[in-house]
Amino acid sequence: WGRENAQWGNKEFYAKLKAIAAFNADRPDAEKLVFVGVDTVYDRPFAERMLETMNAQVEAGFGSLDSVRAINGLLLDSALERSENSSRYANILPAVRDVTDLPGAEDEVFYALWGLFHASKVTIGGSKPLAYRLNTDGALEENVAVVLTQCISACFNMMPALALPGPLQGPDGENYTYLPMGLDNPYTARLRGVDTVMKAMDERGATALFLPLAEERSPYLEGEKLVKTTGYFGALFSFLEYDGPAGEMADAMIFHRSTPPLTPWAGEGYDISQQLGAQE
Repeated sequence: WGRENAQWGNKEFYAKLKAIAAFNADRPDAEKLVFVGVDTVYDRPFAERMLETMNAQVEAGFGSLDSVRAINGLLLDSALERSENSSRYANILPAVRDVTDLPGAEDEVFYALWGLFHASKVTIGGSKPLAYRLNTDGALEENVAVVLTQCISACFNMMPALALPGPLQGPDGENYTYLPMGLDNPYTARLRGVDTVMKAMDERGATALFLPLAEERSPYLEGEKLVKTTGYFGALFSFLEYDGPAGEMADAMIFHRSTPPLTPWAGEGYDISQQLGAQE
């Protein structure tokens, strides 16, 4: 990822993996966090090499680390049989079904990290996001909980420069661009209901706030608060035209502000707004 200047090629993601390894080190196998790969294959030659290292004699399941590794072998084998041109959901949905059909899956808790579109429990412009599909059909029906995270103000997003238009790329060939982010500006992008959230954060002197959405008597069980974005750049969020209120779209949201960008694993980043240095 670092060599490709991918967004995942950052030091914080690596630190997260090390933290999971440290968490696992002091726990018995039954309590360790393990990765099960249900997404589409990113690098087919590498996936084929991984598959060759796995013991085909071990039965896939949740009883041991070897059996969990066998789950990944099962999923890799199935993924490699699918067309390279198939959509992500054409890989993810059957892979999730394969995992949840395994004996003992009903006793497991599964976590996932998805983008805003994929993590909605309501349809978006008539389209069916991943969380909606998993929560309405199959073994996980009515058992999917969604917690979204959104930046309100003074945040920065590390984006691969080559994925951006020329004017947003750095003058010295920087690998990444640090884009300012926020949802509190009525002229550029403003999330409806954001003032209430910012007031709550100000009252607590907080840079982050966990906000339940679906609790009884929640003000977010109807209306457009926390789901409608307006402003000049509101069109950028047109892919998030939720077909329901915030309390149906997600169970909770984490709002944060004054968040620096991720740190590239290698290479340099371009602070296009020249605000990052002032913030520090």
